[in-house]
Amino acid sequence: QHPVNGTLFTRLQEGELAENLDAVYAEDINGNTVYQYTSNATAGVQVDGSKITYTNLFPYADLSYTQGSDGRKLDLVINSQQFLNNLPANAQFLVLKEKITLPNGWTVLENEHGLNVYAAGKWMANFPQPIATETISPLKSYENDADLMVNGEVSKSLNGNVLTVYTKFPINWLRHSS
Repeated sequence: QHPVNGTLFTRLQEGELAENLDAVYAEDINGNTVYQYTSNATAGVQVDGSKITYTNLFPYADLSYTQGSDGRKLDLVINSQQFLNNLPANAQFLVLKEKITLPNGWTVLENEHGLNVYAAGKWMANFPQPIATETISPLKSYENDADLMVNGEVSKSLNGNVLTVYTKFPINWLRHSS
């Protein structure tokens, strides 16, 4: 299934999670959407063990899901600086908006490790705190691990059993040297 136009399923003994990447967009400093990325209608699919990658899902970007024993990790892989070229000058944050439908009765709690999902009080999965890594920009120097990564922000809303997760990263960190 296409992760933007379709639904991805994670099946656990206790129930099934259905999710899709609802949007990728840029926000200004006030939280207004200033640019909306459009996904390609077709994307290549590569499966490697517990990882599935949708190549060229967006122009110059891939999307990967990695399933671990402790939860699921989502990576937006920007393959070229051209991914950022069409953004207006006032774009401050890159935002990934995911919608995850949880089985009835499941709950979500947030802590320093991210979002934790529970079924009847039993821990089921973790959606980890977001971290962006970057290693190929000619505009950056990489003298230590802190130069390679930046923490993102995560926020959520829960409407019935639909969890919406917003992951936000500073665009200037990707554009400029540290």
